[in-house]
Amino acid sequence: MSNDSNEKRLILLEERLAFSERLNETLNEVVCDLQNRLTRLEARAALLARELENLRNLNREAFSRTPADEKPPHY
Repeated sequence: MSNDSNEKRLILLEERLAFSERLNETLNEVVCDLQNRLTRLEARAALLARELENLRNLNREAFSRTPADEKPPHY
């Protein structure tokens, strides 16, 4: 092979390496962003689940009372 051919191949390999490195960096940024978003969504889902459970408990308490449990208005 000629020296010129080797130089062209080397340049092509360097270009591919640079492209691969940039692609790797970009994908890493995307993965990190998605991980952060997932973490925030998991925290929000846990909060909503706790709030829903609290509402369910309040609802159970409100509807578990019977008229016999309540004091008459003059007490």
